[in-house]
Amino acid sequence: MAVHHSNFLSKYSVTLSQLETIFENSFDGLFVTDKNNVLIFVNESASRPLGKSPEELIGKNVQDFINMKLYNRSSSAMANHTKKPVTLLVETVTGNNSISTSVPILENGEVMMVITNIRNAKTIESYVKELESERKNAKLYKTTANYLNFAYGGNTKIIADSPKMKAILKGVDNVSNSDCSILLQGESGTGKEVIASLIHQTSKRSSEPFIPVNCSAIPHELIESELFGYEKGAFTGAREKGKPGFFEIANKGTLFLDEIGDMPIAMQSKLLRVLENGVYQRLGGVDYITSNVRIISATNKDILELIDAGKFREDLFYRISVMPFHLPPLRKRTEDIIPLAEHFLEQLNNKYGKNKYFHADLLKMLLSYTWPGNIRELKNVIERIYLVTPGNKIHLQEEFFRFVPIQKFKNDTFMDGSDKPLKTMIEDIEKDFIVKTLDSLDGKINEAAEKLGMHRTMLYKKMKKYEIDKDNYK
Repeated sequence: MAVHHSNFLSKYSVTLSQLETIFENSFDGLFVTDKNNVLIFVNESASRPLGKSPEELIGKNVQDFINMKLYNRSSSAMANHTKKPVTLLVETVTGNNSISTSVPILENGEVMMVITNIRNAKTIESYVKELESERKNAKLYKTTANYLNFAYGGNTKIIADSPKMKAILKGVDNVSNSDCSILLQGESGTGKEVIASLIHQTSKRSSEPFIPVNCSAIPHELIESELFGYEKGAFTGAREKGKPGFFEIANKGTLFLDEIGDMPIAMQSKLLRVLENGVYQRLGGVDYITSNVRIISATNKDILELIDAGKFREDLFYRISVMPFHLPPLRKRTEDIIPLAEHFLEQLNNKYGKNKYFHADLLKMLLSYTWPGNIRELKNVIERIYLVTPGNKIHLQEEFFRFVPIQKFKNDTFMDGSDKPLKTMIEDIEKDFIVKTLDSLDGKINEAAEKLGMHRTMLYKKMKKYEIDKDNYK
């Protein structure tokens, strides 16, 4: 394969012979444009989808290719303009649609050249379909997306203003780069999978797969084949070519065994053997496969109680809990409630292109609630309130009490106890906030209405309803 180029690169340290060797051994299409979007370097893998020879492309501006309808858009031109990496799905004249990634090379803040990598979209689509097929039974489509996100620079943001969570993150930081087994315990919704993801991302295995497996979601009769895979004909209904298990898919990476407390006792024995010996066999297979995965386990159950009840092996417990962490429920890390709520609000504003914000009355109620569903419940409630609030100010409203059970508020939330009807309790809270708002603004009706997120007329109606003497205010 001939490599075609201009004289532009002759002044750079990489020799043309070296570049030719690189290009000739590249499965991907590669080409380079200069600061003026002129093509200066190309291989045949890049020119073939455009239906042209390299000689016909060298020296032309990428805009010429669009005008010639060789493709519909240029990632290299966009990267040149934005000075940032750009990835696009490009439709070519030959019908060989491609994933095109362009990276600008900067010198003193200015674009010197743009390097573009091109891969046939069908190749990527085929890979994704195969990956989805392998993980279908365990519903790991979300895992695939998460893993790809981690591999290409994704980040999991941890909110930790409370001393308890800061201590946990410090402990996680100390062990993340080791290979020791970790057990995460805590109520449902406390963020165990997020912590497991963080451990993986900050470990030496971060460039390899992170595979979460919900042990409670897999039928007991299938869990062995799902974890270790199976050979052709291992059982009725088995796939003709066999199937790799999660241990194989997670090879060199991290296997997150969520809800491990629900794993059948018989399967616990087989898992223990793998963890002790480092080898396993596919179901129906004869060859041994070496296990090279890090195990992070999690449960919302009391493992010691399960051991006492004969439902969990004590020796397995010690094997998976070399470093245990207990994640506190949200009601015991109240310092994190408001930062978490603000974080979820920011995500929603970015998603919907809005600029909504919390009123102080709502924040007070968030702190007064016990959050039995923990972080997961907080996130869901914030999203629901966000969606039903028409304006930018998200204040306390009746809809809030549709999303949370009233009996789950702390005892001092309501002055008259918690045995009132819901409607009466809401009215008491609303009246209290109106009076406090008016008093804080020296009785100025217009300013109070604006702060409360309602029209002046509506405020007058509510003052009349709650028998608040308007003559005392202006």
